[in-house]
Amino acid sequence: MPDRPRKGGWTITASPATTSLTPKGRRTRAKILDAAKEVFSEYGYTAARMGDISSAADLSLGALYRYFTDKDELFAELFEDLHSQFLAATRPAQAPKTSDELRQSLRRANELYFTLYSEERDFMRAVVEASAVNQNYMDRWSAMYEEIADRFLRRVQRVNTGFPTGAGLGSVIFALVCLTEQVAYVNFSRSAGKPRMSATVLAELVTAIWWCSLEDGHVAASTSHKARRRS
Repeated sequence: MPDRPRKGGWTITASPATTSLTPKGRRTRAKILDAAKEVFSEYGYTAARMGDISSAADLSLGALYRYFTDKDELFAELFEDLHSQFLAATRPAQAPKTSDELRQSLRRANELYFTLYSEERDFMRAVVEASAVNQNYMDRWSAMYEEIADRFLRRVQRVNTGFPTGAGLGSVIFALVCLTEQVAYVNFSRSAGKPRMSATVLAELVTAIWWCSLEDGHVAASTSHKARRRS
């Protein structure tokens, strides 16, 4: 199986094609991925070892290496799976046609995003760690921010929201996407204790922040003006 190019300049080396595996082999591979996620969630990206993963999967180290060449190949596959889940969670079931529908769509997307973040809170600590030490993961995660922001900008442009639609609007939306991820990390992943807010409550609050920022023409105008000055 050839390497797969990814948006953000990252090429992931693919493991042996799962279609060539027996049913037992596919079950073993899935078991390894589950074990790897537990290990990364417990020890983090840097400290996790292939030996830890083989023990968690109840396999010999040699058997583990028949499926994956190193821990980074395992982590990359888990990372990509979670990346896809976040993109799916923030994709509306149907295109909003009114301002009210857009706001409800945004609130729903935020709630699904926060729910997934809460469910994956331990693994997300490993993702943040990996992004800090490996530029590939940082670039890939940043590309997700860009994709979510661009997608929402296109929805805003198709709906008569009354928002100021100057050149700074895209930058404001991108900043709000980044803010949403940071709020999720602080609320769900930074500590091992009970989150301060539930996904539902946090979604209501963050959606209100988005809406106030988008309605405020001074925010977009200021961002647009500063962008022009830098150019």
